Amino acid sequence: MPRAKLDKKRVRKPQTGSLANKLVEVFQSRETLLLGEAIEAVLVSGYKTSSKKLSTVGKILARDKRFRRVRSGMYALKG
Repeated sequence: MPRAKLDKKRVRKPQTGSLANKLVEVFQSRETLLLGEAIEAVLVSGYKTSSKKLSTVGKILARDKRFRRVRSGMYALKG
């Protein structure tokens, strides 16, 4: 059965920076943030994503050496 019309792929513009760099920008304006606040602040700052949860934010905050854990679920910039 032949296709009547091929679907065009959706093309998105590339991000101007990584999610980790956007988190650094957000944390420079505030001293400490809860994980949920950090996710909301990144989205408000204009970071575009198709993810509904942005679960990678927690992983970035835990593994990136630029951040430190203040207490459970709360992070700040190192330094």
